[in-house]
Amino acid sequence: MRDIIQRTAVCLIGLAVLVGCQAPVVTIVHILPAAVPLEVEVTQLQVGALAVHGGPDEDEMSAFMAERLRQRLAEAGNPSGPPGPEVQGTFDVQIADKESDRPIRRWDLVSKQIQTETVPSLVRMVDVKGVFAVPGSGEQPVPLAGIEVRRSYDSRNDPAVWGDLGLDRPDDPSGVPAADEVIRELLGECVDEFFEMIRPLEVRVDVALRPVGGRDAKAGMVAVEQGDYAEALACFLAEARRREDDAALLFDVAVAAEASGQLQTAMEYYGAAAEAAAGRDELALEGAQRVERVIKRLGASRQ
Repeated sequence: MRDIIQRTAVCLIGLAVLVGCQAPVVTIVHILPAAVPLEVEVTQLQVGALAVHGGPDEDEMSAFMAERLRQRLAEAGNPSGPPGPEVQGTFDVQIADKESDRPIRRWDLVSKQIQTETVPSLVRMVDVKGVFAVPGSGEQPVPLAGIEVRRSYDSRNDPAVWGDLGLDRPDDPSGVPAADEVIRELLGECVDEFFEMIRPLEVRVDVALRPVGGRDAKAGMVAVEQGDYAEALACFLAEARRREDDAALLFDVAVAAEASGQLQTAMEYYGAAAEAAAGRDELALEGAQRVERVIKRLGASRQ
């Protein structure tokens, strides 16, 4: 199961034709391993005990986290196997409210002078940190190393407290959200971060090939339209051997290579296309950087 996740699958799921252009657009999807690979599919995970300690109404916040995680797991699709292990976790909430009175200066429209008055002040800071754990398989499953998450809030840095124009007081009690609202938001972000860490990463990109002449290049375009990207790569490479400095052709080689899963070749030819264009081909540079990131993510997952 893990080997399947750790392999990159390059799925060509669509072809379209640009309006007014004969070169097709290739939709490429790289499915990369999760940052934290699991022994089971994400869709098989169940929601276990998620305990929240601190803050108002701990039971309600714990139930909120569990429901939020169920919703995120449902987004991964239907289970592809029997029910898997239960995600568990414990989270600590700390609230630090600084309440006081402080003087402020305001312009008085009647006296046309600056007046000083004392107003209430509130600065609310909330910190949430915790650990998710997913038991492994076996007769005596051992939890994964804890997946730690942490989120913080400071009302002085909240744009909503400053107001639409950014002119309101950052410590005005009337503008500071309730503690339970802040905690709920932070706990939701913790769940979202955990979910993004355990699910495979999808990298999707639409790349338009570039019209180029030549018998082999035209054969490559036909192969692309038929969905045969390995054949397209062979054709473009054959044409490129005769036209080594054609930036457009080199770019098409790179796209066909990426589409067929030949990532090292794709990165080489994206770089060659950018070099042939004196470094001014932004799409070729982006392609080289994208493929490099994919290769690094795959390499990291095998360590």
